[in-house]
Amino acid sequence: MAAGLWLVTAIGMSAGAGMYVVSVVVTAMGVTALTFLRRFEDKNDHLIPRRVTLVLASSEVLESITLALKGLGVNIFDFDYDRRLDDEKRRVEVTFEMQVPDTVGVPKVIACMEAVAGVRRVQVDRVH
Repeated sequence: MAAGLWLVTAIGMSAGAGMYVVSVVVTAMGVTALTFLRRFEDKNDHLIPRRVTLVLASSEVLESITLALKGLGVNIFDFDYDRRLDDEKRRVEVTFEMQVPDTVGVPKVIACMEAVAGVRRVQVDRVH
């Protein structure tokens, strides 16, 4: 991203100084380099990132959810766990980030989580 900004700045300055041939050559070189080098970036274009918050009846349900998601090929990380013991509705709230393979899709993952007994609430948000 920053390389592209520097490139645009250099092209604009050279064009503004009247060096049109240099501007065209540098533009062609820059587009070629940025296009070619993008293939070597460590990007997960085939994975869909999502943040999930679950409210569960008990902590035992968490293992079932984890196994079901791993069975679909979902990567789970950045795990937060909150267990409420002080109110009448003893519940577990879990928040984590996941990467869903685009071949599976988010709706299938949501349906899988909702199908597990003991899941009280499912919230799925986009990760920016």
